[in-house]
Amino acid sequence: MAAVPASGQSVSSNARNLPNETWERYQGQLTNASATLITAPVAGAYRIWSIVVSEVSNVAKTFTLRHVESGGTDDATADLYQQAALAARETIILEGTPLVTLKNGDVLKALASANSAVNVLVNYSAER
Repeated sequence: MAAVPASGQSVSSNARNLPNETWERYQGQLTNASATLITAPVAGAYRIWSIVVSEVSNVAKTFTLRHVESGGTDDATADLYQQAALAARETIILEGTPLVTLKNGDVLKALASANSAVNVLVNYSAER
């Protein structure tokens, strides 16, 4: 598996063996403003397989994940998880088969209740 990238970057990995997909991951730290984690290509799709969310400041926080469709609005109508609670030092793993599919310019966005307190790791595959 490839090394973990610097905050807010993605790397390729061949961790899973699906012939028509490449595997990627995104790692970053959330802020209290909605920010883009991943944007799907206009002609293709990203399948989100897992999202790991960790509270790192030793004080309880909340986080929100959004699936904003291409041309859609970045507000509560796009929420997948809205103000989900994270206890101090807690890690939550969200998994699916896939959890969500982004296509044609869709965006995965997230925010936390405080800056520099919640880390996120997204594992996804891209159609080739």
